[in-house]
Amino acid sequence: MRHLGNDVHASALPKTARRVVAGLGVVLTLAYAAHALAAAEDQALAKASQNPVASLISVPFENNFNGEWGPNNSNQNVLNVKPVIPVQIGDKLNLINRAIVPFVSQPGIPGGWYLTTAPVVTANWEADNDDKWTVPLGGGMGRVFRIGKQPVNMKMAYYYNAAKPRFGAQWILQLSLMLLFPK
Repeated sequence: MRHLGNDVHASALPKTARRVVAGLGVVLTLAYAAHALAAAEDQALAKASQNPVASLISVPFENNFNGEWGPNNSNQNVLNVKPVIPVQIGDKLNLINRAIVPFVSQPGIPGGWYLTTAPVVTANWEADNDDKWTVPLGGGMGRVFRIGKQPVNMKMAYYYNAAKPRFGAQWILQLSLMLLFPK
């Protein structure tokens, strides 16, 4: 038989076998095995990407375009960069580092006021279908102002959980105070 590396040339086989090897032989078996392996890896990655404490670095980019926004019906664009970096600090303990860095392009509302919404939809893949999802709907407002010389960003938002697990919260009130340190 003639060889090229580890592959057997079809021309070294009888003519009746050439069609089988070239069309339906080991190539499809290997392709199937590679596809199954890739699918298993993808499934494991999909599961890990939904686990907030997985040992996986991820850098999600979330873009929100809001049309006809604000009192002047302007357009607003918000790109949130949300890196998640776990650091192992013990055999059974990870420190999960997550920052949300928003890049906002919007017309201003007088007085430093703004509208906000950032619902976090969650799913417990191991729960029964009726208890799997939490889907909040809502929003709020915020304002940038100063306390003395210190710039501060304060916001308040309310979310109603349109879908929730049996013992999940019916609503969420979110209060946020952020000290700002411009360069």
